Amino acid sequence: VRDSNDLAEVPNYYFDYLQGQCQPGTPMVLKAADQIMCFDQLHAASPDSTKIVIMRDGRDAAISAMHFGKLMKKWDAPWQAKQLSYQDRLSAWATRAAALATQCQQHDILVLRYEDLHQDFDSVCKKLFTRLGIAADSELIEKIYQQTNFEAVSGGRKPGQAAEDVVRKGMVGEWREALSEEEAKIAWRIAGKELSQFGYTETGEYV
Repeated sequence: VRDSNDLAEVPNYYFDYLQGQCQPGTPMVLKAADQIMCFDQLHAASPDSTKIVIMRDGRDAAISAMHFGKLMKKWDAPWQAKQLSYQDRLSAWATRAAALATQCQQHDILVLRYEDLHQDFDSVCKKLFTRLGIAADSELIEKIYQQTNFEAVSGGRKPGQAAEDVVRKGMVGEWREALSEEEAKIAWRIAGKELSQFGYTETGEYV
């Protein structure tokens, strides 16, 4: 940054550095919705990489983003995003989910739902390991789970227990409690098509 004559080039320097750290074909995991919008660039940088996307029910994702935004504002964090309404956040999620659906038609992408990881971590991990060509060792998967589950990463909180921390509540289906019946209908009108494409239903079941 200090030596650059054009700060707009700094991301390119950093990306070139990151590319130099990876072997060609290194698997790529996209765990944030915004990363979907950069998929074409990531694919161009490493076309042979296995692409893995972790996604979450947009109705919950929007609630979680609201909580996080409020916390960052309270902390006066320098990386605060623009304050958006719940409906605007859900609409933004739907835009990214639609982009992912389009990419899935064009590329072989493994989509892992947060809800499935939450409900059956072992089976989802085995599916992931198979795609990566790794032996599906149940003992290893259990060890990973014990080190990465919500209670472990939150310092001992149970799922659903809120705290002023970057690790949010870890809930599945929070939208069903947080939204009124009318708000839930509006949410489905905003993002129902995109939710349906990934097996989410209007009433909250997963298919």
